[in-house]
Amino acid sequence: MMILDAKLSQLPSMLWARSIKKRMGMSYGKIQKEFSLDSEKANPNFWPQCSRCIYKNHRGAKVRDKNFIERIEESLPGTRRLLTHPLWKILENPNSSSQQLLKYAEDLDIDIKQKIFVLDKRDGAYKRRELKRVRELKYISMRNNLDALACLLILIREFEIKELVDPYTVCKWEAHYLLGRIGLFSPVKDLASSIYEYMYPSFISKNYPLPPSFETFFSMHMPEYFQPPPYKNIDLLLTVNRYMLEVMGNKNIVSRDEEDQLKFLFLVDSSGKKREILLMLKDFNLNFDHLSSDKKIPEPLQYVMRMMKGDSRQYLSGRSFVYGQKPYVVD
Repeated sequence: MMILDAKLSQLPSMLWARSIKKRMGMSYGKIQKEFSLDSEKANPNFWPQCSRCIYKNHRGAKVRDKNFIERIEESLPGTRRLLTHPLWKILENPNSSSQQLLKYAEDLDIDIKQKIFVLDKRDGAYKRRELKRVRELKYISMRNNLDALACLLILIREFEIKELVDPYTVCKWEAHYLLGRIGLFSPVKDLASSIYEYMYPSFISKNYPLPPSFETFFSMHMPEYFQPPPYKNIDLLLTVNRYMLEVMGNKNIVSRDEEDQLKFLFLVDSSGKKREILLMLKDFNLNFDHLSSDKKIPEPLQYVMRMMKGDSRQYLSGRSFVYGQKPYVVD
């Protein structure tokens, strides 16, 4: 995996270029020619005079040609949005106000917006949904995309403002694991480490140990449940997930389809049995040579495969958040 030391301002262009390459299946030079003006394509000196702009974008140069962006957008809808994605907005402004957070949330993909907004039938306007259960946050994480990651970071900041420690902590873990899943696949693959370096100090490790104003009866007496993910290079998490997919793919238990693999990893993360699965996979990898049915799969992997094949929503925690009274108030 390519290791980059990219600045936050470079990431939109890098993601844009990589997304186009993934969808086109061409080199950057051929992509540039494909979307150049007809007069430019007809130039016999096209290649010697080629600006290599998309290659430079993939290295972090800012995308500047608006007409070029629009031509690509016509053929590859959704690419333009990557340059102004809500993820970059929340990463750039980790201390955003509630009003700013609302604007970022309104720019999320409709599939994610429906998780945090509800239609008020009285006036026909969409209003923020009050999230009350862990399951509701997991439904967001289950989408396994950049909008889900942006949404979780928005919620982390929102719960920080409201000093609601339980959902605040849940969102941290969900964002941490989500990046460890989507970072396995293009176009995020090369950028996961750089995103993590901005995400971790501003969102994941922030406010730990918990400030007095965050504390509840439960956080004071069961502090182990309110710890954020420890700092580890995201590459370690990616390596673990890649290993699981390799074993499961080699056994033909999980398909090579990207969506299936992301769903499998999400269900492993949500099962509460990830450590057991990792310990079991070494023996599983050595001793099961022709396994194609989950009937022979040792527990706890059987549990995860039942989640894959059935309605996985029934396995997600429905635990309500505990909004306990603050034990004391800081002046």
